[in-house]
Amino acid sequence: PCLYLQWELHLLRLRAECGEKIRVVGPEAVASYEATHPLPELVTLGEQKLYQVLYDDDGVSDGAVSFTDPEIVEHWTSFIRELFIQGEDLAPFFTRKIAAMPPPVGNCREPVRAHHR
Repeated sequence: PCLYLQWELHLLRLRAECGEKIRVVGPEAVASYEATHPLPELVTLGEQKLYQVLYDDDGVSDGAVSFTDPEIVEHWTSFIRELFIQGEDLAPFFTRKIAAMPPPVGNCREPVRAHHR
């Protein structure tokens, strides 16, 4: 089977090589926040706009909800900033955990099961 996360980390490594600041946090960093339900998938645009990505029951992207309320945006951008500080730069993580793995195989286009939020 295709290991989606492994494939995604290859893409993120290329983005980091192009200058994007990417860090990795392990499950232990978010476990306490996911005790009752998974964290939402979020996309930020500066500190003025936030999107929550939505998925259908098959795990296929189904749009997003836009947030502009300053309190909501600040809450989540602060949370993301804290995780970023705790994280490890992608390059050493990739070298240590991903580089030696065989390439992912299978159909990476199959939908990834999303957790319901």
